[in-house]
Amino acid sequence: MVASQTVAAQNDAIRNSFNQVLIKVSGSQETVTTPEIIAMRNSARDLIQSFRFESTADGSFMIASFDEDKINQLLTQSGRPVWGKRRPDTLMWMAYLEEDGDRAIVSATSVGPVKQKIDAMADSRGIPISFPLMDIEDAELVHVFDVWGRFDTVIKQASQRYPNDNLVSARIYDRRKMSLAEQEVPLQMAWQLDWQLLNNDLIEEGTWFAASETEVLQKFVDMIADRLAEQYAVEATGELTQTNVEMKIINLDSLESYVTVTRFLSSLAMVNSVKLLEISGQVARFRLELIGQQSDLLNTLQLDAKITQKTDAFGRVTDDMEFLWLQ
Repeated sequence: MVASQTVAAQNDAIRNSFNQVLIKVSGSQETVTTPEIIAMRNSARDLIQSFRFESTADGSFMIASFDEDKINQLLTQSGRPVWGKRRPDTLMWMAYLEEDGDRAIVSATSVGPVKQKIDAMADSRGIPISFPLMDIEDAELVHVFDVWGRFDTVIKQASQRYPNDNLVSARIYDRRKMSLAEQEVPLQMAWQLDWQLLNNDLIEEGTWFAASETEVLQKFVDMIADRLAEQYAVEATGELTQTNVEMKIINLDSLESYVTVTRFLSSLAMVNSVKLLEISGQVARFRLELIGQQSDLLNTLQLDAKITQKTDAFGRVTDDMEFLWLQ
């Protein structure tokens, strides 16, 4: 947001947007506190490809587009992680208290402040978060008290219809509305958010406290983003060292599919270059130069429905670097 279009206001907005972009791309809020990044803040204009001003009902904004290659290079040289565009999809079941005291579930079509805040916070961290439809099918499987009571078996079953890489449930409430009259709730702990991570057979849970609904939701969304970035962001070494790997892709039935696969691989953040080594029928062999490790590439590929590791008749992966192209 900008108060005016003066040079001073532009410079402040550029520095702020520079911070926002680096947090999104690296997946870490600590990135903007490193000395190398701080030193570059006043030169952030050099990394911008274009910017414009836009007025909305909420105020005036400067919208900037940064040079992707330069941002990635800056992060790598600073020893910070680079998180690609393909990010895990998080499905969130969130129960909350309405003004009249009734409990409700945030749905995909909700327009209340809880969903609006989560959407904005998730966007600022660059993570996709979706909510259940809460249509007839959902209503038959899960009730608001299942989410409020954190019955993980019910939530997992209801989530099977939704494609997701990360499953979370939570409840949020103002403790002052839930406490007995004689109990005094400290202001800094007025809001409580109890959460569960429900991935595979592992269940993690915890609680956040804060003085406001916004603060406790921010803690929750930041935690989700930090955990996903730890798993999927490519850790940089501070030097532009490369890792070379070879991979085989099956089911390429046309010249167009070879071109599509090459572009797909080149679009991945950790891939520095792609070279087609061999074509034999519907099988192609590629050499990839990576910024990061082979495990970073495998983690990213797991998030994309267009490609999957080849398995045998028993569903076992026979070769980590042999893939089936599905599109």
